Amino acid sequence: VLLRRQNSGWVFENPSLGVLDYRVLGTNFRDYAIVFTQLEFKDEAFSTVELYSRTELASQEAVRLFTRWSRGLGFLSQQ
Repeated sequence: VLLRRQNSGWVFENPSLGVLDYRVLGTNFRDYAIVFTQLEFKDEAFSTVELYSRTELASQEAVRLFTRWSRGLGFLSQQ
């Protein structure tokens, strides 16, 4: 696992497992985290944005930020 500094903060990567980019886009360090992952499988790269919540139902703040990050990265609501 490599940890490298980028303009936007710290980025983890583990090319041997196909993890090209793993970063926390947003968090309040208490209730939620929004994570971006770029993976490579059989020479094809794909990306995900995930919302992790400590509660079964994420807060409105977390959902709002998740929606903003997802749209900003070009993801559509049905993806």
